[in-house]
Amino acid sequence: MVLPNVNTEYDDTGSWIVFFITVILPVIFVTGIFALLYYKKKKASILVRKFAKQDPLWNEEYLKEYTRNMFIRVNQSWLEMNFREIMPFLTDKLKMEWISIIKIMQQNELIYGFSSVDIEKLEIIGAIDDVDNNRDVVQIRISGYMRRHFRNIHTNQLTKKSSPGYDFFADMYTYKRADDTWMLDEIEYLAGFSSVMRSTISNFNNR
Repeated sequence: MVLPNVNTEYDDTGSWIVFFITVILPVIFVTGIFALLYYKKKKASILVRKFAKQDPLWNEEYLKEYTRNMFIRVNQSWLEMNFREIMPFLTDKLKMEWISIIKIMQQNELIYGFSSVDIEKLEIIGAIDDVDNNRDVVQIRISGYMRRHFRNIHTNQLTKKSSPGYDFFADMYTYKRADDTWMLDEIEYLAGFSSVMRSTISNFNNR
């Protein structure tokens, strides 16, 4: 009996495709994100130093310290649900957004809490210096570790997506200039709290 020829070579093309999609592509993507962030930070830092030569309000250290203080004031305002002191430093856009969040929290009987703040980095990510000073914009990324969460005002229980742990956070603060004051226009929760805030703003069906 003559046995038919059998090709015993293993075609691993499929495995390489899977490996490329699941391993190589994510590495390329993450590397690209970090490279872009590094480029933006470097470019923004150069621009801010240039702007500061003509205008002290663009001083890099001043902007970082301003954001450090603003971060604490923002969180303290939400903790106490008292916004009287911080309101003059918010744009109308952010005021309206906060009013909506306050209503949602009240409807769902929620309170905000934070503690153990350890700010590690303050990085200027974007800067626009317009001929009209009142159109100047600056973006600053603040990151570190802290505890922050939402609780039910009656039971004191955490909402489903809140964490009691000491977690990494990264927030982006965007300011718009009004004369000689940087007005907080937007807060983006990039890491550590984004899903909780999205849930708060959407509906809070997670008590």
